[in-house]
Amino acid sequence: MEEYKFKGTGTVVTFTTIYTATEDFDRQTPYNLAIIRLDEGPRLTGQIVSSADKVKIGMRVSPVFRILGKEGDRGIIYYGTKFVPVEEPNVDGPK
Repeated sequence: MEEYKFKGTGTVVTFTTIYTATEDFDRQTPYNLAIIRLDEGPRLTGQIVSSADKVKIGMRVSPVFRILGKEGDRGIIYYGTKFVPVEEPNVDGPK
């Protein structure tokens, strides 16, 4: 088996916005959860860091390293990958 590193960029296949969450995620609501098809082919579930009205099916996203949560009495912070929208260049030029 060979190691393979994905670029992490991809396209939103489908998504939902979570308004009511479990106690662990209650302070993060609302948040966007999506199925993302990576450019290399695999699909995965990930959180999109953006307002709900800006997330669209077919939208391009790229990975970012963010806090996922805190754990235990000592407040140990753990990190992971989330996604942000990719700004598409304006092909029409200035208006």
